[in-house]
Amino acid sequence: MGRFACREELLGEDEAEALYGVEQQLGLTHALQYLGENAAWLVDHMIWAIGCSLYYMGRGYWLFFDGAPAKDALPEVSVDAVQLSLEGLRQYDEWRRGDLRSSA
Repeated sequence: MGRFACREELLGEDEAEALYGVEQQLGLTHALQYLGENAAWLVDHMIWAIGCSLYYMGRGYWLFFDGAPAKDALPEVSVDAVQLSLEGLRQYDEWRRGDLRSSA
């Protein structure tokens, strides 16, 4: 999460490394507390980035678990599957044509 926050210019390199350390040593819940009010924004953008990158996989392996996961104090998010699919396809199309630009 720290590296993603750094890439999105939400945190500087030192802060991102500190966040990465918190996430690895104490878990995701503590990392989200470390981010404070930026946590919801970062989680939302990470979900979109992960979902959109599924189109770039040549092969994928999926694991399905039975039962509800233990989420502790993690924020809940709702992602519209159609919007996610269309955004992923748009990015894939731009990537295939070679004109994918940074949105920053």
